[in-house]
Amino acid sequence: MSKIIVTTQEELRQLIVESLSAILHKPELPNIPNPEILNIEQVAKLLDLSISAVYTKVNKRLIPHFKRGKRLYFHLAEISNWVQNGKRDSIDEVLYKSDK
Repeated sequence: MSKIIVTTQEELRQLIVESLSAILHKPELPNIPNPEILNIEQVAKLLDLSISAVYTKVNKRLIPHFKRGKRLYFHLAEISNWVQNGKRDSIDEVLYKSDK
């Protein structure tokens, strides 16, 4: 297995973007002003899903997300990990936080 050495935050960000693009077989990510935080439209485009399909995954707690007011947001790194690992522990994260 090859080792990856990242020296700057920008290099790490670029590595995540390239990895996610390769996983999704997309030539590039959608135009993202802040590449670390995505809104629901950007996630839908990134995952090639309808916005309603993303809302369904959010309601079922199948996709990692966070909410500010009435708006949903997603961390690009968490979405990347979710895609790579078939991540479904968002409900576990919620249960863990409620146990505190």
